[in-house]
Amino acid sequence: MMNDKELNEFTKSVIKEADLETPSANFLQNVMSQIKAESVQNIEVVYKPLISKIGWVFIALIIVLGFFAALYSGSSTSIFSDIDLSYFNNINFNIDFPDFKFSKIFTFSVMVLAAMVLVQVYGIRHFYSKE
Repeated sequence: MMNDKELNEFTKSVIKEADLETPSANFLQNVMSQIKAESVQNIEVVYKPLISKIGWVFIALIIVLGFFAALYSGSSTSIFSDIDLSYFNNINFNIDFPDFKFSKIFTFSVMVLAAMVLVQVYGIRHFYSKE
């Protein structure tokens, strides 16, 4: 069995006899190009939409149903027609809210604008997903 002094001398002799290996001239460039090639191959973009296709179908169905409901609901609708303001009479505080009515043209234009926005959002999302 070797003691520490003999082990130390043996280690020094082995290190002195060993050659110092030098890498090739393009070693760093070769390693970096391999790393770059592997990193490009390993990049995997998984696209998961924020709103699924079933969600878009549901949204489109709601828009279409809202459009037909607005079209066949009558000539105008009032926002404040269902609000009961009788409790304001008890405290002598009268507020005359205007009776907001929306014509068919306004309702139709809002529905068309909403549909156009949805189409543009879908188009922009599709455009950027290609890149």
